[in-house]
Amino acid sequence: MAIDFATAISRLLAGYWNSGSKTDANPGGFGNDGHTENLPALAEALGVVGSEVATKATAASGDASDASDAADAAGLSAIAAAGAASAAGTARDKAEQWADADEDTEVEAGRYSAKHHAAKAEQSATDAAAAVNGVRVSANDDTPKHLEEALLPGAGIDMATQNEGGNETRTISVNLGLIAGIAYALS
Repeated sequence: MAIDFATAISRLLAGYWNSGSKTDANPGGFGNDGHTENLPALAEALGVVGSEVATKATAASGDASDASDAADAAGLSAIAAAGAASAAGTARDKAEQWADADEDTEVEAGRYSAKHHAAKAEQSATDAAAAVNGVRVSANDDTPKHLEEALLPGAGIDMATQNEGGNETRTISVNLGLIAGIAYALS
């Protein structure tokens, strides 16, 4: 009768097979010719246990190989995650530049931020409003006006608007005789 693993390991651990005489109280003894029956049974038990140990060792080796492969994959995933985190940080920094780089500061060659374009659009709107409402004598002038109001004649100078209501022009006439000191410069 074949012996199963549980019975074989149980008998080996309990010392079932021993050097004592084979009796009803010690059925696994080798003495009194007990070895003729018990030695083959011991060899069979050792074979069953050895086979089971080999099977378990093979399975454990496969599990260890799987664990090693999983550890390698986890390491590669960690490297990929670190690379992705770095790329995300770089993209975040570039996005901040595209949003917030100061006016006239290039983000990339010939390309500017949203802040730059907003400032330029605001200046264009201001310039357009000034063109509609009139001109300013300087950047500090706080009152837009028409050219006729901004250019004022002085002594010996007359100004006149031509083509009133059409394609208007402004004529400036100078009376050299009325300008003090001009005679000295001409002589």
